[in-house]
Amino acid sequence: MSEQFKLLSAQIADKMIAALKAGNSIFQKPIKPNGKAAFAMPYNPTTGLNYAGPAALVLLMKGKEDPRWMSYKQASFNKTPVEKNEKGTLIQFFATNGQQPKIGDDGQPELKKNGKPKYEKVPLEEPLLKDAWLFNGAQLRNLPELTTGQDMELPHPLERAKALIDATGASLVYSHSHTFYNPQSDTIAVKEYHDEFEHVSAVMEQLPRWAAAAEDVYFDLPPIGEADDFNRRELRANLATVLISAELNLAIKLDLSKELTDDWVRILTENPSELFNAADDAQVVVDYLMNFEQKRELKEEVSQALPPVAKGEVIPYNNTLYEIEKVLANKSLKIINQDTGERSKVDKKDGLYTSLMNARAHSQEVAVDYNQEAGAEMETAVDNAQTYSRKR
Repeated sequence: MSEQFKLLSAQIADKMIAALKAGNSIFQKPIKPNGKAAFAMPYNPTTGLNYAGPAALVLLMKGKEDPRWMSYKQASFNKTPVEKNEKGTLIQFFATNGQQPKIGDDGQPELKKNGKPKYEKVPLEEPLLKDAWLFNGAQLRNLPELTTGQDMELPHPLERAKALIDATGASLVYSHSHTFYNPQSDTIAVKEYHDEFEHVSAVMEQLPRWAAAAEDVYFDLPPIGEADDFNRRELRANLATVLISAELNLAIKLDLSKELTDDWVRILTENPSELFNAADDAQVVVDYLMNFEQKRELKEEVSQALPPVAKGEVIPYNNTLYEIEKVLANKSLKIINQDTGERSKVDKKDGLYTSLMNARAHSQEVAVDYNQEAGAEMETAVDNAQTYSRKR
């Protein structure tokens, strides 16, 4: 079949197969020679939104330094037109909204000043698969210099990854041999690493496996029985790792055997649509994990709205009342357990300190105006958060 008549999923599968055979796929070359991440999550600078799922996969596989992508029309409207003779990159996405002529109160179509009909956005009954040709930032004229994470005052990727791991609440246990996810105990077993990057990289590689086991993360895959069931799950887990690493701009190492990548080549050769299916499933995992970061950031915003902890304040936690006896210079606290009269000192390194601060942020006993309004605002924001429309 001619390449131009192949489905996009088959064209991209062919490219992935060639890259896997050559050993230079996004799985096998996720780190630059300088030790930095080989790619960042592609996004649209006119909307500030990330591309996701198969679209993100297609754009990441282009290997561009600039993560910004726009359509020809967007680039022209943005006064950053496409350079002459540049070719676009085809992606596909499911549209959930369409346009229809706007009807006035008189039942007639409303018209613009030029006599053409006005259109309005309406939700579609069923998502519609659409094509779009995108152009990379390097193909555009007059595009401002790319703003780096440092310029935007974003946390360092390693610190951001550590915060995400903590926010998930995933249980990490020591392993003598290697790092792996244990579905029986729902824990990530981590061997000892002398380098912090190695440690974080190893945990981040297993985090998608932990997330995929969550009750509200569902894949239409059979239980692991045959070898290919395992290989298909591994394709999804590793693709999720690539995507979330791109989200965090985090360099990460993937522990892949040649036997596994050869199996992926065979699976994609037999069923080219499997790659896009895996990208869709991997995005579900990424959405699930990144939602923990959103929740953490929202909690921090609410926490920052709190007045400083004060002497004499009482915090209810775990069916016990704790009174703040004294606030020390380093923000550690002397507290009194009102049930037992026991006095103790806690600081930010202590689990009890964190628990008390979380309880304080949500307690009805904290007499501050923000509690109901900001707390409800936070819960609504978390409930409505959708990773597909997450802004950078």
